[in-house]
Amino acid sequence: MTLDASATRGEPQSVDADSVSQSKGDGSQTHDPEPWADSTPSGPPIDLDHWQFDDDVRGAEHTLAMTARINGTGKPSSLSYTRFSPQKSDSARLGEAINTPRSRIPLSPGSYNLMSAAWHGKNVVGQKSYTASRAGVGFHVLIYSTTGEGLLAIIEANRMGQIRTGAASGLASKYMARPNSATVAVIGSGYQGRTQLEAVAMALNISSARVYSRTKINREGFASAMTADLELPVKAAASVEECVEGADVIIAITNASEPVITGDHVRPGVHINAAGANGFLRRELDTAAVTMASVIATDDVAQAQIECADLIRVVEAGRLTWQQVKPLASVVAGETPGRYSDDDVTLFESQGIALEDVAVGERVYRMAVERGVGIQVP
Repeated sequence: MTLDASATRGEPQSVDADSVSQSKGDGSQTHDPEPWADSTPSGPPIDLDHWQFDDDVRGAEHTLAMTARINGTGKPSSLSYTRFSPQKSDSARLGEAINTPRSRIPLSPGSYNLMSAAWHGKNVVGQKSYTASRAGVGFHVLIYSTTGEGLLAIIEANRMGQIRTGAASGLASKYMARPNSATVAVIGSGYQGRTQLEAVAMALNISSARVYSRTKINREGFASAMTADLELPVKAAASVEECVEGADVIIAITNASEPVITGDHVRPGVHINAAGANGFLRRELDTAAVTMASVIATDDVAQAQIECADLIRVVEAGRLTWQQVKPLASVVAGETPGRYSDDDVTLFESQGIALEDVAVGERVYRMAVERGVGIQVP
C-alpha cells in the first residue's frame, strides 16, 4: 500500500484510499544551509531521521568506512544485524525480530539508502528505500509475507516516517523519563518536531512546552500550531538556554552538524531524546552532555555504531563503551532499567531503523485491508 507522501498533518491512523496500493498477496530534503531545521523543506516532504544534512556522498562514504571498521574487515559488509528477542515467555514470540542497519550508496548527487527488517511474530519482512539529494527525498516501504503470500503492500512512507520517528521518542520517554515529567523543550521547529512533541505529550502528563530554532517566525509558527493541536501552552523561546530551563524532557530534532545541546544545558533528572542526527558527520550533543547520562538507549546499537556521531565520538574518546549503550527494546521489555533514580539523566539516541518502518507498515496494511481502502495491483 502507499501512504500519501504529500500529507504532512492529520490523524496518524488515517489512510488515503487514493494513495494506497495493495498486492494480491499471492506472490503473482533539500539541504538546509542553516544548522537547525526550522521548517518543512521545499520539494517532497523529508523524513528528518534520514535527512542528509551534510554532503550526501561524503556521508555515504563515511557509513561504508564505519561499517568496515565495526566489522573489523577491510571491506564493508552487509551481514551485520541485530536480533531482538525479549526474554519474557509470554511476549517472546511476538517480540522476535531482526533489524539490519541502513546502507548508503553514494550517487552524484545524493545517495541511495536501503534498510530492512523481519518481524517473525507478525510473519512479515520488509524494507525501506529512498534516494536523497538536494532536490528532495521520497520514501517507500515494501511489506512481504513470510508465509508464502509474497508482496503484501507498497507504501509511500513520508508521512508514515514522520509518525514512527515521533512514536519512538514517545516510547522512550514513557520508559525513561520521570513519571511526573510536565515540561518539554523542543530544539528544532521543523515538521518532524511536531510528531516528536505530540508523541511525548501522549506518553506523559505534559502541561507545557517550549520550542527554539534559529528563525523566529518558524519557532513562533510551531508554537502557535502545536498549542492549538495539543491544547496545551507551547511557547517560543529566544535561546536554547531559555528553552531547556526547567525542562523535564528535552527533544533535539535538528539538522545540526555541531552540538546544540551541551553539558551546561543538562540538569539532574532530565530525559533527552536526540532524534535529528543519524550520520557519522552530524552531532546534536557534545561529549559532556552524553557522559552525564546514567542510562543510554538507542533503537539499534549495531546501527548506532555506524551512524550515531553523538556516541561514536564519545566512545572514540574513551569516555563510553558500546556495552553501556542499551537497546530500547530491552528497556521496554524490563531487562534494562529506564532510570535508577529521579536524579538520573537519561538519553535516547534515535537512529530510525527499518524494524520501526516494518512494524508501522504492517499496521497500516492491516488497517487498509480492514477498511477496504487502497489500490489492488496485479
